[in-house]
Amino acid sequence: MWYIPTMRTPRWFLLAALVWLAACTAQPAGTSTAALATATATATALPVPVVVALPQALEPARPALETCARDLNLPLAVFSQPQETPPPATANLRLWWGDTPPQGWRAYPLGGERLVAIVHGEHGATLDEAALRRMVMGQVRVWANAAATPPPVALWLPMPGTAARARLDAWLAGAPRRGDASLAPSPQAMLTAVRDDAAALGFVPAAWLQAFPEEAQGVQMLNVHPQAWEAPLLALLRPDAPPTAVALVGCLQQGTGHTLLQGRYLP
Repeated sequence: MWYIPTMRTPRWFLLAALVWLAACTAQPAGTSTAALATATATATALPVPVVVALPQALEPARPALETCARDLNLPLAVFSQPQETPPPATANLRLWWGDTPPQGWRAYPLGGERLVAIVHGEHGATLDEAALRRMVMGQVRVWANAAATPPPVALWLPMPGTAARARLDAWLAGAPRRGDASLAPSPQAMLTAVRDDAAALGFVPAAWLQAFPEEAQGVQMLNVHPQAWEAPLLALLRPDAPPTAVALVGCLQQGTGHTLLQGRYLP
């Protein structure tokens, strides 16, 4: 129950009440106005993270991303996924291999990449583009060699929805593919499949052969380079991309990241 002072209330009681009210309205310990202002300014100054959707086919570009982020002192998060998979909602940057980037993103050229055909390192196959096409279409199903019983072609294709598969489909231009071909879920899986099977024929992005020499050991690239297998390497930014993402793309185009990309990709 509150005590209501009257004219006869002693002065010491009124002074005590005023002191008590002042204590109740004081700020909690350690949260002065100056401290709160400093904390707010610090939080505002923190850079917005660069969140990248990186296609599995372009995994060799990861060191360039990481180098740029380190040089610019930017927080970086990289999500590896098939190219056609929608990126995380938080992604403000995508790397893209292809002629037609998705709508709603601004494209910046970084170079180019190409698909290559690979066989087992001891196979010794020599194919031209026409012969290779017949194998992919299933019109030729055995390797032509001096063996009494030529081995069947163990055909491996990239998974649908991947950037590598898009290059292969562009080359076939609607022609049917061999229906019983095996599917490799990633370039790494493709390299492993071809390395472990002397009769295998597969397809990987060219940069994988240089970027991952251990995985590529035991396979060889065929000297077949259709124009349809080559496509631009792009950096895609959201229209509202933060300055951090814009700065990282600048590094990929002209800075240390560009130097690393030049060592693995077409100009």
